[in-house]
Amino acid sequence: LYTVQGVLYVLVTKIAYLSVGFVSAVARPAILMLTGMTGLFTLVFVCLQRKSFEPRLKATLTRPFLSEISRYAAPLIPITVITWLNSSVSQLALRNLLGFEDVGIFTSALGLASSINIIQSGFNTYWAPYVFENYQKDDKRRFFTVHRVMACALTLFGLGITVLQQPVFLLLGKSYRSAVIYFPFLFLSPICYCLSETTGMGINIAKKTYWTTIIFGLSVVANMALCYLLIPVIGAPGAAMATALSAVLSLVLRTVIGEKYYKAISNYRYVGYTIGLMSGASMLNLWLADSPLLKYVLLVLVLALACLLFRKEIGELWTLLRQILSELVRKRGAKEGK
Repeated sequence: LYTVQGVLYVLVTKIAYLSVGFVSAVARPAILMLTGMTGLFTLVFVCLQRKSFEPRLKATLTRPFLSEISRYAAPLIPITVITWLNSSVSQLALRNLLGFEDVGIFTSALGLASSINIIQSGFNTYWAPYVFENYQKDDKRRFFTVHRVMACALTLFGLGITVLQQPVFLLLGKSYRSAVIYFPFLFLSPICYCLSETTGMGINIAKKTYWTTIIFGLSVVANMALCYLLIPVIGAPGAAMATALSAVLSLVLRTVIGEKYYKAISNYRYVGYTIGLMSGASMLNLWLADSPLLKYVLLVLVLALACLLFRKEIGELWTLLRQILSELVRKRGAKEGK
């Protein structure tokens, strides 16, 4: 239920926000709708999970336990600020180097790229508890399988939105559609973060959480440096490239350090597939902006190549989907039979 809640929350809030856009382009109605839907969503799930609440604090909080938890959690305290900085660096650089118009266009593309959080939210709520529960069983094949399937799902989602960019960008105002040339770069940030959860889990298993703070800090520094290097040369697309490159750096560092403490990935080619395919599609989308026919032909070919490279994982996802649908049909039939 917790995983379902995480996915539905992202889905409901995104739909609520976008639905207002068809009626009004003013911010206030969108904020009110988003606030109202979030409140309603919270109320519904509080009612559904009311029996799970613990009215009294259990007397199991010993000093050694609190000390261990503090050592694990303390290095993660700055993460919230660092994450905010990383998401704001590009916009601050654009405002200083170009102007507010480019900030607005970039932000609209960033919002579109965040649609991939639908996959990320559902996965993250399930993955961390599963890792801590099963890593000692030494069945690393399952971890690698999840890594492969996530790489497949994230890559196909990103490439699919890139190929369907024109109808997607019709949701935005005309003044914001210029972001279409560089928005695929922004997909790499959530994709790399989500994929690094499957490659860098050794950091949390070994309780070396300070590495997470260091890696995110380096990512912010890289993002800032690249923004001020690329934006003066190529404009707003430089900010998107900087965001993508800093995300790739974070993925590589988390993978290298995480695998040092707990090696679960037997082959890194799926990381290469994801980064290579998304980077290639992003560059084609930028370079061939003035040749739409050639651009779409090549983007479709990149998507076809992704389907070829991930053909095994697509088969596994299809089998899993059929099993889920069959189970739902079976349960529904059983209820109707009663």
